[in-house]
Order: sequence, then structure tokens, then C-alpha cells
Amino acid sequence: LQDHKYYLLDLHLKRLRESSEYFGFRYDEEKIIETLKNNCGREKCRVRLLLSKNGEITVTKSKLDDIGSDPKLVKFSDIRVNPNNIFYYHKTTNRNLYDQELKKAREEGYFDILFINDKDEVTEGAISNIVIKGENAYYTPPVKSGLLNGVFRQHLFESNFPVIEKILKKEDILNAKKIYLINSVRGMTEVIVKK
Repeated sequence: LQDHKYYLLDLHLKRLRESSEYFGFRYDEEKIIETLKNNCGREKCRVRLLLSKNGEITVTKSKLDDIGSDPKLVKFSDIRVNPNNIFYYHKTTNRNLYDQELKKAREEGYFDILFINDKDEVTEGAISNIVIKGENAYYTPPVKSGLLNGVFRQHLFESNFPVIEKILKKEDILNAKKIYLINSVRGMTEVIVKK
């Protein structure tokens, strides 16, 4: 949220609508938009909207810290994820593993933590998708590897950014020219992976 505007709101609403339909939650878009309008402000901040099964809406806002422009340090989790877990494909509150691993990583001074599935495919960060820079294009893991099709990830594809889905292994990340973690809160953040 900045200056009364929600960044990529249409994509956020589309994702929420699709997940609501999948899990059988009541979704009232007019009510959601009205609630968001009532929570607008001029300050740049992170906004979290929770939708309950019966359609009840809760909105919270938190200050967005300035993280600077230097590349941030990340590492890989030792825990492998299962791409058959349906919750990895939807933005829900059922994310204990990601929250626990991120909390531990943050306590050790890392910006985020990266995950690999049980097929040795890189999936995503706890709060972001992954994009690496290759010779002539950028690459991001395919959704089928077990990851959330994040709003900013969708935005890159829709805006003709030169990004291609490709199964990525840990070595691809470690050998990449540049590595970015992406989400709709911070856009593209360059990172360095602890080897």
C-alpha cells in the first residue's frame, strides 16, 4: 500500500478468489474492496488481509522497513518439501514449516530461506519466489515443483519480462550470474546464497 493504492490489487484479488473457490470459502469481492478502501492511507506499508471460511475479513497493516539496496544473504533449508502438498500452491495461514524455518534463519541474520523439494528441485523462499539471471534470460522454477504462483511472479510474466519457467537445482542457484527473491511487497531483491 502506498498513497491510497494497493500494488497489483487485481492479481491479489484473483488469487484470493481462486483459493476461496478451491477451499470453499465465502468470497465477496465488493466487501473485500470496500474493507481495503477503509484501511487506506498515504504511508508505505505491508497490508495483510485474512479471509475466514464464512467470509469474515480481517486487515492488518505493518510498517515496511527500509532494507537498503545491497544484496541480502539467504541460505537453503535442510528440510525437503513435498510438491504434493496442496497448501504450497495457495496463500494460506497453513505454513508452519515456512514460518519456523524463516524465524530460525532471521535469528541467524538471513533475509530469507530457500526450499528444495524431495526431487532435488528448488521451489521458493519462505516469503518469496526465486528468479535467477542466465546468459540471455531470467529463470524461475515452475509451479509444479511445489510453490506459490506469487503475485509479483505473475506480474513478471504478464509484463513480458524475459523470464522462463525452468526446473532449477541447487547448483543452478549457486552458479547463477545473479539471484533475486521476488514478491509484491519488495519487488525484486538481489540476494547472495550461503554455500
